[in-house]
Amino acid sequence: MKIRLCVISKYPPIEGGVSSRAYWICKGLGKLGNKVYVVTNAWEVEEEFRENIPKRELTELEPKNVRLFSTSGQPPFHIPYSQCYLSKITSLALNVVKEYDPSVLFSFYFMPYGLCGYITKMITKKPLILRHAGSDITRLFEYPFFRNLFIEMLNNADKILTPESKKHLFLNLKVPENKLSPVFDGVDTKAFNPRIRPFNLSKYTGKNLDDIPIFTYIGKISKLKQTYNFLRAVSKIKNEKFIVLLIVGNGKYVEDLKAFVKSLHIEKKIIFMPFQPPWMIPSLITASTAIVSPESEETPHLPADTHYPVIIREAMACGRCTIIGEGMHKKGLYAHLEDGINTVVINPEDTDEFAKKLKVIANDSDNAHKIGLEARKLSESIENYKDGLKKLENLFQEVANV
Repeated sequence: MKIRLCVISKYPPIEGGVSSRAYWICKGLGKLGNKVYVVTNAWEVEEEFRENIPKRELTELEPKNVRLFSTSGQPPFHIPYSQCYLSKITSLALNVVKEYDPSVLFSFYFMPYGLCGYITKMITKKPLILRHAGSDITRLFEYPFFRNLFIEMLNNADKILTPESKKHLFLNLKVPENKLSPVFDGVDTKAFNPRIRPFNLSKYTGKNLDDIPIFTYIGKISKLKQTYNFLRAVSKIKNEKFIVLLIVGNGKYVEDLKAFVKSLHIEKKIIFMPFQPPWMIPSLITASTAIVSPESEETPHLPADTHYPVIIREAMACGRCTIIGEGMHKKGLYAHLEDGINTVVINPEDTDEFAKKLKVIANDSDNAHKIGLEARKLSESIENYKDGLKKLENLFQEVANV
């Protein structure tokens, strides 16, 4: 039996991994015939973290059997003033429960979406499934004003989706083990595949970029993601023909990065783009020679595998060469990758060596293509999108007692 599901989560046009995964999960569950009602504050996201979605593509936000409900508007004046996201999202979720009577609540990311799900469960008595990312069980969880409330939320959830490597965090908090379920995840190797028509960058930029190697970086600008070291490495490559595509959004961080690019005298090699919605990522990947994800080491006090960017797996599925930080090479599925065979591993702190590896790829696109196709073979053997969706659907049915 199919279910009605209320998803309370980040969602496009909010950029980032959680938002993207929520989109593909909702789309997949809807495709299976379930009714999915997404409750979010996506249309209130700050401009610098907003994906660029043309009006003609807004229908993509609501694929088959998916309805989107987003908060909007400034709350009435009150002292001290706030955006009241917790109250607004919870109120919207209560309206959705009242009108559509979903069988299950599913909250992805603790703040504020998990807490909204928790309050909605307490009021409506609907079962609640929680899923976390990385920062919400580390950086946010450590914040003293959140911790006790998060623990109460976890103890009242019906199920918590977490990787095997994170189970100990919840067991240490006395969460019963039977509440913990594995994360059912996977990249759709049909949506992400080498045959996807490449994004026409020449049309976007007004420049002829045919046969020019393109290194693409997709994501936020940060020290963890080694954005600046990537550009330092680029600046050390002389007299080579290539382009760097930076899909990094808008706002102050981007303006600072543009100033840094200018200081390195590499402006002619760089193309900046705003964040793009999940359904555009496959074509941007296939338009690229290599996807660069130089993130390497975690902050020392955080558990291993806290941050796990899915863009690498999406690039593998698209049959494109990936350039990854050596710390990332040790994590999860990425430990199966072999340097020089189906990926390229770099130390982002060693920008001289980083530059040499970029130069090799720029001069040998055929080998980069070969590495990408080998990555696709691995992707086909390890991705479980359809199976994962079916297991997730079964879990929702079990919790809903249908």
